[in-house]
Amino acid sequence: MKIAFSKIEEALASSFFELNCIGKGAIKQHILSMKKFSEYPANFHFVAWTKEDNGEIVDYSFIDTEIGKLLIANTPKGVCFLGFASKGEALILEDFQHRFLCLQFREQSNDLQKLAADYCNGAREQIISLHLKGTDFQVDIWKKLVRISEGRLSTYGSLVSGFKGTQAIGTAVGANPISFIIPCHRIVKNDSSYRSYHWGSELKRLLLAYELQNNYGQ
Repeated sequence: MKIAFSKIEEALASSFFELNCIGKGAIKQHILSMKKFSEYPANFHFVAWTKEDNGEIVDYSFIDTEIGKLLIANTPKGVCFLGFASKGEALILEDFQHRFLCLQFREQSNDLQKLAADYCNGAREQIISLHLKGTDFQVDIWKKLVRISEGRLSTYGSLVSGFKGTQAIGTAVGANPISFIIPCHRIVKNDSSYRSYHWGSELKRLLLAYELQNNYGQ
C-alpha cells in the first residue's frame, strides 16, 4: 500500500474520523444527482472501439502510484485499461487479458501509460485519450461516471433517470475497464452504503476516504 493510503489508514483508525468522513451520514452529504454535474471534463478524449481495433497490439505495464500498484494498458489510440494489482500481478493480468480476448499483448511501458499514472498521482489536468471497448450502454455509463467530480458521489439510479434496470446499470459500472480515471468508486447505493467494488470493498473504502478527507468537517 502506498504512502497516501497509509496515512488514510492511520486516520481511519479513529472511529470518529471514519464516522464523519465515510460514515453513511457523511456519504449522504456528498451525493448529488447526475443532473447537478457539469459536462465531461475538457481534458478527456473518448475514442470508440471499432472492429479494426481488434487487430491492435495492446501494450501494458505495472506502475507504482500514490494509490498503489496499477496495471495500465493502451492501444495507439488511448488508455484502454487500468486496474489495481492489490491482489497480485497474476490475477490482474488475467482479468485484463480476459477483457481483451483475441488481441495481442506486449509488456511495454510508454508515454500514454505514464500520463495515466501521473493523473493517479494528482496531476488531474493531464489530457488523456480513453479508448473504450464495451457495449453502447456500457460506454454511455462510463462517460457519465467521468462527470462526477472528486469529492462528490452519485447513485446507480441517478446514472440513467427513469431506467428500471438497476442490475444492468450495476453490471455496466462494475465492468468499467479504466478504474479511478473513470471513477466508478464514486457511485454508491441509494441508502449511502458502498460495500460493492470490483477491486474489493476495502479498497473502495480507502479510495473514498482518500478523496473525501478534504471535505471532512465541512
